[in-house]
Amino acid sequence: MVGKTKYWEEHGKTLYHMGDNPVRSYLIEMINSLKVKSLLDVGCGSGPMYEIMRDKNLLPERYVGTEYSGAFVEVCQRVFPEAIWIEDDMRDFINFVDDEFDMLLYLHSFCQTNKWMDTLDEAYRVTKKYVLICMWRPFTDDGKTKTSHHAQHDDSYLTEYGEKELEDYIKNIGFKIITADEMMNGKQYNFIYLLSKEKDDKKE
Repeated sequence: MVGKTKYWEEHGKTLYHMGDNPVRSYLIEMINSLKVKSLLDVGCGSGPMYEIMRDKNLLPERYVGTEYSGAFVEVCQRVFPEAIWIEDDMRDFINFVDDEFDMLLYLHSFCQTNKWMDTLDEAYRVTKKYVLICMWRPFTDDGKTKTSHHAQHDDSYLTEYGEKELEDYIKNIGFKIITADEMMNGKQYNFIYLLSKEKDDKKE
């Protein structure tokens, strides 16, 4: 693992979920509608999506959470011992094989990677059907983004890319963009991509 900081190890010692909200409900409805049987929750934090899906009786047959912070993994293993929680790096998965999951979910975690192309490459490798990405305020008015508030604690989270650059790369590696939605949750702006693992017929 690279770029670990004391901040992340301390940050991961606390269980915080904030309960269900419109964005999480929307994502869960989407996952359920696609009849996902195996889900990899990438950057699972302290397990909020697992808890909500469990309480709504909407868990897929296989649910695995992976997290960059070993402290978060320890929290999840203690609070939700019935599920599988693994410490891994979304930029270079070492625990997962090709086409292992129906869907990879990135809830506010994709926008924290400093190697977004490597992250998308790994997503394409490990999923066999879908990738669902929800990002905080990903693009500024000039089409660039600098992620995220965590960057003040760990400079491995500094990155910049534009919306067109991101979408071009998504298509070039073989994904099709099924959904590109904007959604507010209180004062928090979210941008949501649903990708399928197939060539985009419109790609030039």
